Amino acid sequence: FYSKIPQQLLSFNKNLHFCADYHIILESFDRGRKFEYYHAYHHHFKEEISMAEALAKKLYYSKEEYLEMEAAAAYKSEYYQGEIFAMSGGTRKHSLLCVNLIRRISEEIDNRDCQCFESNMKLEIAEADAYVYPDLMVVCGDMNIDEDTADPISNPILVIEVLSPGTESFDRGLKFEYYKTVPTLKEYVLVSQSKPKIEVFFRGNENLWTYTVVEGLDKTVFLQSLDYGIDLKKIYHKL
Repeated sequence: FYSKIPQQLLSFNKNLHFCADYHIILESFDRGRKFEYYHAYHHHFKEEISMAEALAKKLYYSKEEYLEMEAAAAYKSEYYQGEIFAMSGGTRKHSLLCVNLIRRISEEIDNRDCQCFESNMKLEIAEADAYVYPDLMVVCGDMNIDEDTADPISNPILVIEVLSPGTESFDRGLKFEYYKTVPTLKEYVLVSQSKPKIEVFFRGNENLWTYTVVEGLDKTVFLQSLDYGIDLKKIYHKL
């Protein structure tokens, strides 16, 4: 069974945890081709194993199949053009950064016709045939929700990702290309965990993206999509 685990069960991180007592540690990661498990306790986790066995029989899934499995799953997975990738947990710094950002932005938009969402809300990227869980999204005005699932949204104006070593290249590259296909998206923000540094990509006239980087606790990052500036010392508070 373990030799048949497909790449869609693997996240972009080195560690994949289905739960506290059932884990697989990757020796190397080559999009799911090379890995070694050190130990797995499965007698308490028949449901997870049954699901993994079912996934192993198939390489690609429709979005309807993904949404059905995701609704019943005990952990989150993202969907990219027929493939499913399990998501791993974040670090303490990652969590604190997300909380600080959500707090500050939520306070700012409290009296506006806008809503802020954390990473439990799915984003549908129709043009890329993908479903993802951004660390933070903001939607202003009417919210477009998938009629079939009443869950994923599709019209954020702002998306923020807190960078992690295992996903940084993806967040900067292919994932950003996917985000660019979201017509309503005005701003994409990347937040470093290792130092007070924030990168901002803003979509201007004629669909041109401008790049700004702000570094240092004494600096302020300005989010044009919200017409709002946040001090980096507030974003990196208690880190």
